[in-house]
Amino acid sequence: MIAEIEDYLRNSSNYTRGCELLKKFAPDSPLHGLLGSGESTFTRGKLSAALQSISSQHEVETPEDKLPPLKAFRTLSESKVMRIDFAKLPDSLKEQMKEKNALFKQSAELHRMLSMDISNAERYSMAMQILSNFDRIDKIWKDAEAFQQHGILPVASKPDAGERTALDLARLLENLKKNAYKVKDKPERIERYKELCAQIEEVEDALRKR
Repeated sequence: MIAEIEDYLRNSSNYTRGCELLKKFAPDSPLHGLLGSGESTFTRGKLSAALQSISSQHEVETPEDKLPPLKAFRTLSESKVMRIDFAKLPDSLKEQMKEKNALFKQSAELHRMLSMDISNAERYSMAMQILSNFDRIDKIWKDAEAFQQHGILPVASKPDAGERTALDLARLLENLKKNAYKVKDKPERIERYKELCAQIEEVEDALRKR
């Protein structure tokens, strides 16, 4: 019952139990490979978001509009199913919509490959690529929705150098931990190790606030 997920979200923080629920209610989710790489602030956040998505969809889902398992994890904006009139889009957005379709096909293929006999490192890399693809898909879809509603292309703001996506932060955290491991047993690099530890704590804090 979906009540299991709702109860988990309210009362539990057991990572393994959460992964079991995701496998039960979304056995084809592209997140399984990533979550199987181990518990972290980033993977826990992805797990919680996926379970909340399943719970929310259950509240409004009807039998005739159920989607295939992989599509259940399409972006929030796309799940609202705003019909985009492709013919009325400017050429730049038409190209981006084609890119979106190609990314979704690539993600579906990567998702299929996650069940193959591959190493954890390969599985992790594929899962991260799927997440990166869906970040891009979400951006393209939101731009198309904005044009459909207002008839103008969104103005791209220059990103703040300090702003990073959750995916960027996760990659940064992984690199920082690797570098810290390399120098932690070298007395002459103790200051560098302390600096890396401080950066790791800062990135983990930023991920917790996502």
